[in-house]
Amino acid sequence: MNYVNGQFVALPRLTNLKKLKIKYTDILTYVSLRSFDGDEGCFPSYESIASRAGCSRDFVIKSLKRLEKGGVVAIKRPRKRVVRNRLPVNRYEFTRSFNFDPIPYSFFENELSLNDKSMLLILRQFFYNLNMRLGYQITRISSELGVSYKVIHQRIESLVKLGYIKKLKVDRRRGSFQCKYQYTDRIDWIWDLTDVHRSKQARTFLLVS
Repeated sequence: MNYVNGQFVALPRLTNLKKLKIKYTDILTYVSLRSFDGDEGCFPSYESIASRAGCSRDFVIKSLKRLEKGGVVAIKRPRKRVVRNRLPVNRYEFTRSFNFDPIPYSFFENELSLNDKSMLLILRQFFYNLNMRLGYQITRISSELGVSYKVIHQRIESLVKLGYIKKLKVDRRRGSFQCKYQYTDRIDWIWDLTDVHRSKQARTFLLVS
């Protein structure tokens, strides 16, 4: 089910994508798919996933195969090809992870390209609130993700131009641990725990009353 009454999508922190044999763009497919997860399970059509991700149906199908092979998503395929004159849909299951980043549903409202959306998602684990974590630079991120420096740098520069990431001035005297990038407020990344408690209290009140 969605965490905190469906207010955000849980994105597990994934590194070493080469070992998993998945592409960084598959992260967008994962988040889009998991956004449909509910109390009764997760079983959106390829078209629904593609529409939410802003990509093609063919890309979603290939991406899901990579996610399945990488052990990131489990897919239960129906035995019957047609059920009541309708094509059956797959059911998807996710490994529970205690290390994840909350992705707000408002994320899907942006008009970024597939590559920019995916990079914005996969980089989220290297930021605390809005600031890049201490000790991290593109070189280290590239090494941990298994994605080339060139690709990451190009996408970050694109996101800077579009206003989703801010490039900060670096004080060379403070060494390499100075934060170089910052997420902007174009997307509401910071999760307010006060809202979480209020949401839980509201649901408790409804159940009691």
